Amino acid sequence: MKKFLIISWSLFGVALIMRFAHWPGSALLLIISVLLLMIHATTFAIKNSKTDIVTVLLHFSFWSWTTYFLFRIQYWTYSDKVRLVAIAISIGWILILAMKRTGFRLPQFVLSAYILFCMWLSFLPSHHIYYLFNLNSVLYAESREFNYYAWDKYSWFLYSSGEYDAATDASEKAVTIVIAAANNGDQDAASAQNGILNHRAQIALNNWEEWTPPYGY
Repeated sequence: MKKFLIISWSLFGVALIMRFAHWPGSALLLIISVLLLMIHATTFAIKNSKTDIVTVLLHFSFWSWTTYFLFRIQYWTYSDKVRLVAIAISIGWILILAMKRTGFRLPQFVLSAYILFCMWLSFLPSHHIYYLFNLNSVLYAESREFNYYAWDKYSWFLYSSGEYDAATDASEKAVTIVIAAANNGDQDAASAQNGILNHRAQIALNNWEEWTPPYGY
């Protein structure tokens, strides 16, 4: 079981690195790693629920918060509901921990820090998360100057958070990049140009209801 758990977390770590590197398959690998954590927690519970309920709830807490983390960085709907489930499991873990007067060891400290991190993440606006994974100047110093797609989607996250001036600036950046790329013969940019211009117009008119890929307008 311990080897299975190590493999699950290792896959999660590799998938996260792939996510930052924008390598294909990162989302699938994240999902697989979360499913493996669920399988581990369930298997451990079947074998140890009567003798070690504290650790059972610890594993389920790790799994539920990791599921929430996945939903949050993928911008999936129902992330708030997943967070509520994670909170409920963690409250159960804390109560059982207190009732059994089990001392804090390394796994408990790690889970507590993980919960605090995920709670902080839940209050972080989506545009900050998107910027971190796609446009931050440390990891993407070069690509951010050419990634009109990312600037366009970033403008949507800013707009949906009420950051209208910042959304306008991001959209202008996307427009500038996509026009330059289209003029240089980039066919993908030429296909996306009208869509990005349309998004900029929706920001100006304050009637942007949802982001859609800019291609094919």
